[in-house]
This record gives sequence, structure tokens and C-alpha cells, in this order.
Amino acid sequence: MIGSLHIQEDCRMKDMNGKLLRIAFWTSMYDADAAGITLYRMASFSADRAFHYICKPDERFIVFVFCLNGSCNVEYDDKKYNLTRGSAFVVSTSKGYEVNNASDNFQFCYITLTGTLAKQLYIHQIKDRGHIMPYNSEILALWEQVYSLAKKGWSYESEIRISCLLYNMYGELMIAKSQNTALEPAISYMQEHYAEEIYMSELADRCFLGSSQFIKRFKEHCGVTPISYLTNLRIDKAKYYLIKTEKPVSEIASLVGFDDASYFTRVFKRSEKMTPKEYRNSVF
Repeated sequence: MIGSLHIQEDCRMKDMNGKLLRIAFWTSMYDADAAGITLYRMASFSADRAFHYICKPDERFIVFVFCLNGSCNVEYDDKKYNLTRGSAFVVSTSKGYEVNNASDNFQFCYITLTGTLAKQLYIHQIKDRGHIMPYNSEILALWEQVYSLAKKGWSYESEIRISCLLYNMYGELMIAKSQNTALEPAISYMQEHYAEEIYMSELADRCFLGSSQFIKRFKEHCGVTPISYLTNLRIDKAKYYLIKTEKPVSEIASLVGFDDASYFTRVFKRSEKMTPKEYRNSVF
């Protein structure tokens, strides 16, 4: 049935010392493999004591978890991420994930999305910025607008409005500026000088941090190491040149900061599962 909706208390949340505040299920007229971004489910929780939330593996979905108050630990792919108020975590449910509160008065909400565009944007997000990102009041306002429409039940007009809101929300999340201004000098420098030789000590100096502290902070904040961030940035720039120009691979390698074309090809293949030439041919 299109537009089925349930807002109810979930007893399993009580057993895990958590209170389900709101929940909405949305059955779209589009299937999970349709182009675009489609809503599946959204909910918010509150917990004052030990809280443990488990999402079982499912290939279909992308989930954004927003920490509204307190802090929590998210376990995903054998790694643990700490989430604090004002930060969000994006994950593919293909491997499942778990959330445990790390403080009293913990609150979080999530939104579950599907659709091919949602999955493609997720891949780009992880490569460019990692699993953790900041969110702002505008993003939460979009979440509330989506919930307000979803709880009314399905209609063609609501389907279209929700789709537009989800595009805006996903876009805002991908471009939301970091609240950790201490790292901005390093991030900006890499974005502007990716084609040059960049030393870790130089990046750390720009942030007035020691090298080990800089690497630790960067990984905690961005979900990837500075080297991985720079490599992903270079690969993205290389993909642009491969699509938009007819420059040879060796020249493109040099343009994006690789002195050795063979090494560039190996790094590119490890990232994209194909060589630069295969990538170029796949586009055309």
C-alpha cells in the first residue's frame, strides 16, 4: 500500500533503556533502485541510561544519524566513531551499524534514504569527507519539514515535496562547513595546492598542531587521514581531466600531483576499481 504510515511506541527501545519519540515509515511510489533520493523511514530517540540501538545489514539504504544532545559511539565496519552534539554520521546499511550512548540525556534522530542517486552521493561523500560531518539548524529544519509531510500519509503532492526537501537536505549536508575551524587552514591548503608536493608537517604547522595531534584530530573530524583526503581529492580532479579533456594519462597524473604515472594508475585503480583509461572509456 502506497504511503503506509505508523507512529507508535516501540517496546524494543524501552527494553534498551531508550524512548522512541517519533517515527514515520514512508512507502514511496518509487522502488529502492529508482533514480533519485527517496524517503524510507525517519525517527528520533531519547535515552538517559545505557542505550543500544542495532540496525541489521540491508543493501538498500543510506542512513544519516544526527546527534541532537549528549554524545554517542557508532560502530560500523569494525570501527568506532564518536558523535557529539552538532555532528552527523552517514552510513550504508549494507554492513549494519550500532549506536551506544556515551553520556546521559542523549538524543538523536535519523533518516533512512534509498535510490540510486542517494547511493552515488554517499560514495562521493565518504571519499571526499568521510562518515562524520557537521549539521546546522537549516538541516534540522528540513528534517522537520520532511517529517511533517510524512506523518500526514501518502499523496502525490507530498511525494514530490518530500523529494525536493531530501535533495536540499542531502546537498546542505555535503557542503556544510566544519565547526572545527582549527583544521580549515589545512583543508583549504590541500584543496588549492593538491597538484604540489605537500608535507604533513607543513599542514600541521598551518593548524598550529604537532604532526601526530594533527593526524589524530583530522581523522576524528573527517573520518579519513590527511593522506587519504588528499589522495581522494587528487583522484577526483583526475576524473575531471579524464572526462573533460583528451590529455594523456601521464600528463593528467602530473597535473594532479603524481610524479609517477604508473603509481598514479595503481592508486586510481585501487580507488575506482578500474584504470584511468578504462574510466575514460566507460564515460564515453
